[in-house]
Amino acid sequence: MVVDAPADDMEVLKQALECSTNKGRVGTHKQFKNKLDTGMDYFINTDVRPGFKCRRKVFHAWFDDESAKMDHIDCDSSKAEGCNRCSLPQPKVCYDLHQPAFFDRFHRNPIPKFPRPSNRSRVTTYKMGITDLALHTAFKSWREDKTKEVYGEAHLVNIGPSLFMSNNTLTRIVDCTHHFQVQGVKDLNKETRWQGCLEYGQEVVLVVLLVEPPPQTRPPLVSTPLPSRLPDTVATHTTIATPTVPRKNKCRACGVEGHNIRNQVCA
Repeated sequence: MVVDAPADDMEVLKQALECSTNKGRVGTHKQFKNKLDTGMDYFINTDVRPGFKCRRKVFHAWFDDESAKMDHIDCDSSKAEGCNRCSLPQPKVCYDLHQPAFFDRFHRNPIPKFPRPSNRSRVTTYKMGITDLALHTAFKSWREDKTKEVYGEAHLVNIGPSLFMSNNTLTRIVDCTHHFQVQGVKDLNKETRWQGCLEYGQEVVLVVLLVEPPPQTRPPLVSTPLPSRLPDTVATHTTIATPTVPRKNKCRACGVEGHNIRNQVCA
């Protein structure tokens, strides 16, 4: 249902649109970038404009629909309504101001905000050892088997095992395992954010624990206090000072102590 506009309202609207800034605009872009066009202003704020309670009026006045020549009668004069293809049918639904219930279906639902994922651990540079290489080889074999199982052998040959798990994800798992940062599915999801964690995360953790199990925790040291000693059983140590004897010179010629080879006795 379309609401017809009074003639006075349409004249006021036409005069306002004729004075619009977009017709015969003079000036630079910077002078008009912050100004709202008059036609767009009337279209957006139709509900607050006095006398204008329909957005369709703005279209009729802006495009001057009244001056358009309707030739659908001349196209097919055998019918009172004229040609079915050329005639403009009247819409059954107007705008949201008149029939707001019809436009409720087009309202956008608010997008839910998900909590921000926790930050991943920073892995330091290291040199891969025998265990790391064995884990990397085991994951490559497991990845090929899972790709063939899930997507088929044709996808494994044509696309490759990266279809199931990318090379970056595989390398990330090996790096985090080297630093013992993957001990469960929760750790795997945090460190890799792989989309297959929920479905295949338990299998990945099982491969990790089989190839490189976590280090065994040592039992804490237990300190046993020493038994107290009685005063009479305490041993007393007496330190005896030993006098130091000065070293005597020894002659290399005669071997007698008390002089050297330069002395007159051995001259």
